[in-house]
Amino acid sequence: MLDSEPYTRQAGVPVKMRLEAVRDRVRVYVNDELRLEGSAGIVAGKVGLMTYKASAKFENYYAYEP
Repeated sequence: MLDSEPYTRQAGVPVKMRLEAVRDRVRVYVNDELRLEGSAGIVAGKVGLMTYKASAKFENYYAYEP
């Protein structure tokens, strides 16, 4: 299960976010810095984007199987 971590950002300043899900591990990077890592209990699924209580603009979206 992923934990949470407070993150304050400045309005209008772009942020590079990356989510990696490999096997049952999930890693969250912000501006190429690892911020969270944990076990998500994912064994199979589909590819998609999600937000929680946020709006977002996605300029790039890549999905691949390593």
